[in-house]
Amino acid sequence: MNTASQNLLKAHILSPHNACSVGGFGALAEFDEESVEVTEHTELRLVVKVKTGALALNWRAPVESLAYECISAR
Repeated sequence: MNTASQNLLKAHILSPHNACSVGGFGALAEFDEESVEVTEHTELRLVVKVKTGALALNWRAPVESLAYECISAR
């Protein structure tokens, strides 16, 4: 993943105005805490934690970021 995409994802993950959720095969994880702490940030990995859990992203090529919008109940 290129540096610009890494920085974009990091900025959104660290912002208290954003939330992210990951789901698959009957499981869902939500990450929307106010105080996020970066515990690791390298060329290969970003790890952030909050009081209720943690999120790790492994940067792998050739992934790129793509902006999209969808209708929400909020």
